[in-house]
Amino acid sequence: MNIGLIVFVIAVIILGAIILKKKQNGNKDKKDDKQDVEIIDEMEELFINEVKKGEKKCKLSNISDEFDIMYIKALFQEERIPYFLEEDKSLNIWPQRKVGTYGNISIYVLEKNYEDVIKIIKENRKGRMYL
Repeated sequence: MNIGLIVFVIAVIILGAIILKKKQNGNKDKKDDKQDVEIIDEMEELFINEVKKGEKKCKLSNISDEFDIMYIKALFQEERIPYFLEEDKSLNIWPQRKVGTYGNISIYVLEKNYEDVIKIIKENRKGRMYL
């Protein structure tokens, strides 16, 4: 009888520890989610500030390949061109999405930079990027 009681108490303690651990991990995940909110990079922040000041934005293109998006972001950051990426998350509802596709992303630039952007893209066109 005493052994059964000891086993029961140990089982309750272990179960309590497991539940407490899961709750602590859940709270960490919630904190991490708040910290992982989309971080706006410097050029996107500059774009937003310019639009708030009255500059006009111009849609450059739609891109669905994440590698092209990374290339364009790196190119625009290197050239110090403000831009903004707007993601259409409708593809996220399909579980069999192809690897390498990120969804449909619209790229916006400031109207005053549009001609420079086209020139830079034409000069740096490589591989699969078709704008």
